[in-house]
Amino acid sequence: MGKHSPFADSPVNPPAAPVFVSALGVGVASLFAVGANLLLSGARGVAA
Repeated sequence: MGKHSPFADSPVNPPAAPVFVSALGVGVASLFAVGANLLLSGARGVAA
């Protein structure tokens, strides 16, 4: 390992990147689920 790692001076550790991306994905998915739920309940309210 004689080469200088490009991540050595970076504030973000490489192992943390996938965790951040997956957390972001979960957040987006939950937001999407909440939005779909609101749309469905709104449509039900209009139909009722």
